[in-house]
Amino acid sequence: MSIKWRKTEYGECSRLEDVPIGCHIESIDDVYVIATCESCGRPILDGQVYLSLEDADLCPECVRELKEKV
Repeated sequence: MSIKWRKTEYGECSRLEDVPIGCHIESIDDVYVIATCESCGRPILDGQVYLSLEDADLCPECVRELKEKV
């Protein structure tokens, strides 16, 4: 037996904690999300300074923490 299905649902909330598990965040305050931080899972917004490595992107907060450790 092979059952294939798809569900597309759009929503909006005011806190990251309220985004349903498994959802892809498209934008925050009308600014597009361009990646997700591989370290903490935070969305990286268009225009933010972030670190893009070969296999991972790091958000500004994780980049700051990384610099403080060095």
